[in-house]
Amino acid sequence: MSFSTLREQANLNRGILLIAPVSWAAFSIYLNPWYGFAGFLIHFFLCLPKRNSARALMFLAYPLLCLMFALQNPALTSNGIPFHRKITSSQNLRFWMGEVESFPAPTADDGHSFVLQTPEGLYRATLPRGNPAPPLGTTIALLAREKLPEPPANPGQRDAVYILRGQGQSAVLEGTHWNLLKNPSVWKSWLTKLRSGLGKELEEYIPRSTRPLVEAALLNDTRNVSIITQQDFTRSGMQHVLAISGQHIGLLVAFLLFPALCLRLPRKSALILAGLLTVLYIPVTGSSVSVVRAGLMMSCFLPSILLERPSSGINALCLAAAVDLIASPFHILNLGFQLSYAATLALILCAPAAHSLTKHFQHRLVRNTVQMIFLSAMVSLFTYPLLAASTHAMPLWGVIGNLITIPISSTMLIGGLCTWVLSPLPLLAHWSGACTGLFSMMLESSVHFLAQLPGSLWPIAEISRTGLAVLIISVLTITTLFRLERWRLGFMMTGIFITFEIFRPCLSAPFPGEAHITVLSVGHGDASVLELPGATILIDAGPSPGTALQVIIPFLQSRGIHRLDAILLTHPDMDHYGGMFGLMDRIPVGFILSPHLRSSDAPWECLKNQIHARGIPWKEGSSGDLLYQKGGITLRVLGPDSTLDSASDNNHSLVCMLQTSSGKALFTGDIEGPAQQALAATWPLWRGAWLKAPHHGSDRTTLPCFLTAVDPPQVAISSGHRPGFPGPTTVKTLAQLHSNAGITSRDGAVIWNFRLDSSLSRKFRLLL
Repeated sequence: MSFSTLREQANLNRGILLIAPVSWAAFSIYLNPWYGFAGFLIHFFLCLPKRNSARALMFLAYPLLCLMFALQNPALTSNGIPFHRKITSSQNLRFWMGEVESFPAPTADDGHSFVLQTPEGLYRATLPRGNPAPPLGTTIALLAREKLPEPPANPGQRDAVYILRGQGQSAVLEGTHWNLLKNPSVWKSWLTKLRSGLGKELEEYIPRSTRPLVEAALLNDTRNVSIITQQDFTRSGMQHVLAISGQHIGLLVAFLLFPALCLRLPRKSALILAGLLTVLYIPVTGSSVSVVRAGLMMSCFLPSILLERPSSGINALCLAAAVDLIASPFHILNLGFQLSYAATLALILCAPAAHSLTKHFQHRLVRNTVQMIFLSAMVSLFTYPLLAASTHAMPLWGVIGNLITIPISSTMLIGGLCTWVLSPLPLLAHWSGACTGLFSMMLESSVHFLAQLPGSLWPIAEISRTGLAVLIISVLTITTLFRLERWRLGFMMTGIFITFEIFRPCLSAPFPGEAHITVLSVGHGDASVLELPGATILIDAGPSPGTALQVIIPFLQSRGIHRLDAILLTHPDMDHYGGMFGLMDRIPVGFILSPHLRSSDAPWECLKNQIHARGIPWKEGSSGDLLYQKGGITLRVLGPDSTLDSASDNNHSLVCMLQTSSGKALFTGDIEGPAQQALAATWPLWRGAWLKAPHHGSDRTTLPCFLTAVDPPQVAISSGHRPGFPGPTTVKTLAQLHSNAGITSRDGAVIWNFRLDSSLSRKFRLLL
């Protein structure tokens, strides 16, 4: 295939010239200047214009845009540039003057969150429970402290700083209360009233139990959508159905055109009216990234329709992206921006191939179904590299889910629009609202069914930058083959791509003789992941369900782990097993092991009942049990000692030792002095082992003589920011023993690798 053919097939010689300098300038300032410049040069020579003036303009636009983006908001760009302000957390309360730039949204603690535009920059402001939310457009004085979220302490964990920057916000303002300085403008006040009025009409005519999804899909209002339902949409990959996107804008335009054409209004007049109403609808919903993208593309298509000139989807998409990035260059970091444009690009590039693939099908329903499956699969393929680099998880049933949910959600949306239109006729509005509620209930049930399917959220192992580039090139190659109608070669390449990704986690899995241990940073609690040849074992699950959702599950996804062969719960303290309530429904578990004891702890008994109800075996371990053995690696239970008489559950903690050919590791739970002394009988086994310190390194319960007896080369202390954890005596003793101590509250996750030839240890800390 010649270079000119490639340019022609990819539409590179027309629509992509404008986006090149804009996108790579944003990439250079907000991500990496060297990668951005290299990408621009490749893009420039691939899309070289024919005219010298166009070439010069394209080449000069890049440095000018870089300068403009760097000056636009210094707090958000690279720290290496001298005049940039570095954000640091501050405990000092002071008044911040600014204008509320977004509709307030609820927070998990029943407070409010909104965007505040101040002279210093754009901030995400929060208010605690009991404070009224400031309306959109009001100028307020907010008494708050400035805080920059901590960078991720664990591999695979959500990077709150990166997400904040992708929204153009410098930091978080933790407010206490606010004072009104100036009322909103007429325009923003009218927007607030219109949004409130539309919400009240939905509240009046749609049944209460089915209303939250309709409010989310029509007004981008998720206040009443339960956390479980939102998680089901994420697990099933149907979050694009819940969020306002191009599908919603397309349905709105079609809905507005239908009565106008029925009344035989001129087609161009109907289009102009529909366009104006759609432009009004965008700010009412909060102007999210995907809806702005759809509105910009519609604005690009509208003149060509009115002037009866041919239009190009790739031109419209690139123009929309260029306008979006010039207005908000930080969107280059926004995952919603990336996914929205990648999915739309997949639809534009693959639509001709889908039509060509199904042109021989006679039945229209079959043809449309095959086209939808093909396009959904290509959208999944296009978004896969982005998910691999960010969330490390992909919905496995997304293609089937689109077939089920898109017709239902489209009908629900049309029903909601009809309810608004029919509100002057209460009887008809009630009928319309009831039908809309029925489809809302069907949508929620379908999403819940998809979320419960095995492997609903397939983990994607962490990938290097080189591997990510290979993925992107592979996706573009497959797309080009389909556009050239090289079906056999295209499907063969797709099969190779999928097969490689399925088996890629095996390349990072431990080989015989190796063991990877990660002591996760979960605050004041314990959670350690043992990756052994052919098995993955979790020792303790952290203090809360949020720990499982925010730390453990993302880590397992980043490692490509989709099953835990065993979970060892050392003892019934909530900081060691609380995460089980968020973990047991989200990943298959082989069995659970705990010490033999009778606890009166109600949550512990509740957990056991829930585990038994799910059919997961619960076993009780005792000293001497062999849990794992393969290729010279063993995992044994050394405690609790059955002769130990103590009222403390801590002293009955499971104590396990991992033995490898190159070293050993001792996991001690929360054992206190009596249990540490009882372990003396097995002293030769654990002498010189790498140690997960007992009871978070507390001076009160960790005996210096026990640490001296272990004499560990490496120590992991899992603790939160609590006084006395770890204790100064413990830290001093370890320093005297020349032990390399990793403290999770200070260093993040501590990672140990036992290998065939050597033993290595490192601490995980991602610094921006």
